[in-house]
Amino acid sequence: MLAFAYREDVAVVDVNVSRVLSRLEGMPMGARALQELANQLVPQGLGWEWNQVMMDFGARHCTVRSPQCSTCPVRTQCKYKGVGEDPAQTSAGVSKPQARFEGSDRQARGRAMRAVSDGAMQRGDLVASMNVDTERGERLIASLIEEGLLRQSGNLVTLP
Repeated sequence: MLAFAYREDVAVVDVNVSRVLSRLEGMPMGARALQELANQLVPQGLGWEWNQVMMDFGARHCTVRSPQCSTCPVRTQCKYKGVGEDPAQTSAGVSKPQARFEGSDRQARGRAMRAVSDGAMQRGDLVASMNVDTERGERLIASLIEEGLLRQSGNLVTLP
């Protein structure tokens, strides 16, 4: 990160900066267009400061779920203004909302990893510890083994 390590006047386009710029422009933007626009906006000699402000502004004011458009200091220049379809939703580098965690495969996989971290387990006991139906538990354990996160020897499942 040239902007932070060497204080060069280069824009860092993270998810927050992408969201702010897409909303200001009022249209979805690709990664290259976002980077080019951001680089044009960096004031000479103030790259480090500009990047800090933009990231913080996106994280605290121009947020994903509750942008504070009515009190936004750049509202007059913003083409989105909180009205209509949010252009940031389809812009490059802007995170999509994650699926609900409760009851998800991610949660069940985490339960399996936590259970086996205490030591080797019989595969059936591991499935039972995941609080999911047997078919789903078997599928998730198979994926953890395939990804190298778990190892199976006979009917015993362990960490690698």
